[in-house]
Order: sequence, then C-alpha cells, then structure tokens
Amino acid sequence: MIREQRSFCRICVAMCGIVVTVDESENGTSTVTKVRGDPDHPLSSGYTCTKGRALPQYHHHPRRIDDVLRRDRPGTAAVACGWGEALDEVATIVREAVRDGGPDSVAAYFGSGIGFDSCGRPVAERFLASLGSQQKYTSMTVDTPCKPLVAELVGGWSGLMPTLDPATDGLVLFVGTNPVVSHGHSNGLSDPVQRIRRITASGGTVWVIDPRRTETATLAVSLGGQHLQPRPSTDWLILAWLVRELLAAGADAAYLAAHTSAADLDRVAAELAPFTLEVVARRTGIGPDQLRALLELVRSSPGVSVVTGTGTSMQQTANIVEWLAWLVQIVTGSLDRDGGMWFNPGFLRQAHRFPPRAGRSSATPGPASRPELARRFGEIPCSALVSEIEAGHITVVFVVGGSPLTAFPEPDRLAAAFARLRALVVIDVVENETSAVATHVLPATDQLERADVPLVADGLQLAVASQYTAAIVAPTQQHRPVWWMFAELARRLGQSLLPGGKDPEEVTEDELIADLLGRAAMDLPSLRAHPTGVVVEEPVFGWVRERVLPGGVWRVAPDGLVDQLRQAATAEPTDLLLIPRRLPGTMNSQLRGVTAAGAWGIRLNPADAGGRGIGEGSTVMVSSAAGAVTTVAALDPRVQPGTASMTHGWDDPNAGRLASSTAGVDALTGMVHLSGLPIRISLLDPTTAQP
Repeated sequence: MIREQRSFCRICVAMCGIVVTVDESENGTSTVTKVRGDPDHPLSSGYTCTKGRALPQYHHHPRRIDDVLRRDRPGTAAVACGWGEALDEVATIVREAVRDGGPDSVAAYFGSGIGFDSCGRPVAERFLASLGSQQKYTSMTVDTPCKPLVAELVGGWSGLMPTLDPATDGLVLFVGTNPVVSHGHSNGLSDPVQRIRRITASGGTVWVIDPRRTETATLAVSLGGQHLQPRPSTDWLILAWLVRELLAAGADAAYLAAHTSAADLDRVAAELAPFTLEVVARRTGIGPDQLRALLELVRSSPGVSVVTGTGTSMQQTANIVEWLAWLVQIVTGSLDRDGGMWFNPGFLRQAHRFPPRAGRSSATPGPASRPELARRFGEIPCSALVSEIEAGHITVVFVVGGSPLTAFPEPDRLAAAFARLRALVVIDVVENETSAVATHVLPATDQLERADVPLVADGLQLAVASQYTAAIVAPTQQHRPVWWMFAELARRLGQSLLPGGKDPEEVTEDELIADLLGRAAMDLPSLRAHPTGVVVEEPVFGWVRERVLPGGVWRVAPDGLVDQLRQAATAEPTDLLLIPRRLPGTMNSQLRGVTAAGAWGIRLNPADAGGRGIGEGSTVMVSSAAGAVTTVAALDPRVQPGTASMTHGWDDPNAGRLASSTAGVDALTGMVHLSGLPIRISLLDPTTAQP
C-alpha cells in the first residue's frame, strides 16, 4: 500500500514543507520511496532541494547504524550488544568518571545533526547539566560564534539574529554567503532563487561580495545587481569604508540620535578614518567606481539588509565583518525597522513578549587547560576539547549528531586524545569517522522516525512561524530517540529529565513537544489542528529597540571589536588563502555519500595554477603552518586569484589538517580560523603522492 504524509525537512534552517511517500508492504515493513515539496506549504510553496529529496536514501543508507555497538579500544572490531547492556555500562563509566574527576570529567559535543531534533537536543543538554558538567561543546563555535558575540556586544543579548525581510524593496547585500546552495546560514531561505527574484521584482536590488563567483553572485548579476570579488579576507574593508562614508554623509541622523551614543559614533568615525577609498580599493582589488556605485546605492535605498555566512564567519576577521555589517544597517537606520532587517522573536520563545535580560556578558572563565578561551553562551569553544582531554580533565565524551574528526582542526591529535578516554560515546544515524573509533555507538532515529517542531530554527526563519510533524515511519532495528537514550542514562544515575519526573517508557514525543510550547502563542493541539499545518505570522519590528537594548542604544564601539579592527588594519597580505565551499547536496558532514561522492578536491584560479605547473586533475600538496593534505586540483575561473576553495567537513581532503587548535584561534570566541588560511600548493607526482 502506498501512502503519502506531510512533514517538513530538518536538514537546514529553511524548514521546507515536504510530502513523503511510503510503501507499506504486506509483511509490515515500510520503505520510504520519495520526498517532494509540499505545494500547500505557505513558506516553501512546493520547493525542496537535493538534500530534502535525498531523505529516502539517507533513511535507508547502506551505512545506517542499526545495532548498538561497543569496542574495547579504537582500532578493535565493534561488537553488537543490547541496549540494556550498553546503557548500564555507559552509566557506570559516567558515574565513576564523576566520582574520580568531578562533573567536568564528562563532556558532550552537539553537532548540527542534533540541532534540529526538538526533543533530543534539550534532553541531552539537561543530562549534561544534571551531572553538573560545564563541558558543553557545539558546532556553533566551529563556524559561527561571531554572530552571537556581536549580538551580545552591540545589542546586549546573544540571541539576537538579524533577519532578512522577504518583502524588502531596498538593497540586500550578501557577504560571504551563497544561499542558492546553502539555503541560508542564519536566515533560512527556502526556494532561494525565487525569493531573490521576488525581491528584485518588488523594487529591491541584490549585490554579492564574495571572492568566488558563486551561484548567488551569478543570479544577482542576471537580475541587475553586481558582484564585487575582493581578495579573500578583505571584505570587511568594503563595509568599513561604507560606514566611514555614511557617517560623513548619508546616515540616518534621527535614528542615530535616538539609538546610539554620540561618543561611540565619534569613536567609530575616528577608528575608520584611515580606510579611505584609495586604501580600500588597493587592498581589496575592487575598482573605485564599483565602490562608489555601491555607496550611492546604499545612500539612496529605502533600507539596507546585510546577510553574512560561513565565507566570513570562519575567517580571522569574522567578528569585524559581522560588527561592520550591523553598523552599516545601524547608520542607515535599517536595523529593527520596517524596510531593513528585523529580529525574529521566535514562535516558541516569544522573545518580544518575554524579553531577555540584556546587557550582561555571557563570558565566564575558560577551561583549566586553556584559560585564555572564555566560556561564552553557555559553552566552551571546540578548540579547547583536545587540550582538556590531553590534560586529563575530560575522560568521557558524548558526540551527538556530528563528527569532530572532520569538523575540528588537528584530527590526528584529536584521534589520539579520543583513544585515551574511558568512553567515547557516539550517537548518530549513519556511520562516520568518529563512530569508527568510538567505544560505544548508539543508533539514533532519523528525522523521518520522530515527531518535531522547529526548535533551533525557531528564530532563524524569514517569518514568525512554526509547524508540527508526526513521525512518518516507526523506528526499526535498534533505532531509538536521542531523548530516550539520555533519559535512560539519567534514570540509571538517579535523575529524571522528563516532564513530571516520568519514566522514559511512559513519555511520548508529543508530551515533550507540548512542554516546548509553554511560551508559544499556540498549544500543541491547536498547532496540530491548524488548517495548513503551518502557522505564519508577520515580522515584528521595533521590539528590540524598545524592550531589549540596554539604555535603548546600540553599543556601536565595543572595545574588543575595536581592538581587532586595529589588528586587521596592519595585517600583511598573503599570496594564497584558503576559503570554504558549500556543496549543493550536503549539510556539513550530513548526506556525504548520498548526494555527493566526494569533496571535489581544491579549486583555484587558472592563473594561480599555471604559475605552479598545476593542471586540471593534478595531484597537489596543500600545506599550511599547521599541516598538509594531498588532494586533486580543479581549475575554476570563478575563484578570485590568490584564493583556493576547499569543502570543510570531509575526510578526503580533511581541511582540519590545515588548521591548529592553539595557533590562529580567535581571542574573543575561541574559534579556530578555518577560512582565510595562508596556504601553499605544490604539484606532486601522483605515483608517489601520499594521502
């Protein structure tokens, strides 16, 4: 029997509506055969991408983790065991670790794979908190800590995320982001091509700043916009020059008088004074006429929206780019104001009705082995994990929905550290490099086997919106929900993590979801009964300026960001820099081997390749101060000279081998610089090349 059921995709923040086709056989097995876009979904309108359409292949992946596994040590064969045996053993190890080393001897890394599990992520975090451990690590400090940092320093609360208004008729500036492929980094853009087309059709203009001729840049140019292709890691200079010139002429004086400090504005103007047109044109490689055209467009637009992504957020100047992006919008009166970008309060968290306590720093002392790395936003930077293990402070690690051995720097060092642990517990859907060395591997349900509402994406969508999905198929094999695993571990340790102190076997996912909707404008029965299945409300403007900003003003000149601006101003240019690249069919480490066979090597401009004797398909050595990888070269004229592009999150090649956990780490966020890395590329004889 063939049946179809509505749901929504939980691979990225776009949360597109989908219709899932299931073939129910007479013997009771269910085969997911197809995923298509839901034409009645009010936000995605029938759109879905390669990643969403690949959910059947992911669900039936040949490397799907079906059994509970354990091994004595890395490199030994894994042995299947029962859930009771595995959970009893892990609980005993955790209890002994806490007894011997205290609560912080147990750590957890939460990857992007658990980020969209609305029941699993909160219960997993409660488990760590129930132990008293502060050793929480997440994928946020791998690629985007600049966003909550700037939100906290400028707006007073790390939870502020500027959101694109899809109805804007002003200028939209995409900086270091490629939403046509990624569907948004911190703004979820379902059907990005049509959304960008609609912006221009309504009178808006789209420009792109990126060292690579991305799919989004090509689209923008076709719609009458422009693509500025600066040298890598110089995009911040364009924004700095814009703010400098706008403060001289073109700023929204009334907005600034109401929402900024005159002393702070004077300080910003003084710090940006050296960034003249001549200086910026020379350092970026962008012609003065193009820069002037952009400035005039900013001055004449009814609103300005600046959207950034991993192209900027993973580089050395990440904090500066994000700060200057906010400043462009503040000086034009475009932030938290109709016509510019707004702040999504979230359908679930309802931050406009329950405003946060703003103005306090989230920074607390860093871990013992890396005291210079502040703990912010309730977590420790991922760059500290390997040092904490080597120092003996961490003896048990849970890895949930991620693969640190491909996401983190220095994978060999990290693998050696993992081998020293009492337990490395990996919870995931499909095997990866980290599960291959884990002491315990616990098979999780995938998104088609669980009920959900958008949780992490609650404030990252282009509307105040929510939706509910029931599980499409029942779990098979040994697959279990993440929330159940941690609730069972906690029960064995004498704790309850579930509403009402219930036993894990007595709780349904709907009860957990209903608990998440405590602040929402609609309870679960109403959300489930909604005619379209999706509740969509209009953007909310002004609530941050009125109810969140400390003293009602943006803090436009934070000391730490000003200091980093001064350091960037004196940085010397480098011959060749590495930047990351998104692949159309993957989301970080997810869907590898489903929609893409490989990371496609390293891409560089033909001019850079020719000077090194490198041709299409040449085997090359890519090296940095931290390490080296061997891969295949692809020549791409869309990549700016002086730039090389490699996908992050893969094992072959593993870009983490080119970065360091100790050198090149951001002083404010602890993020490892994985973009803008100085590298060297040399031709290798493929018969002697070593992987």
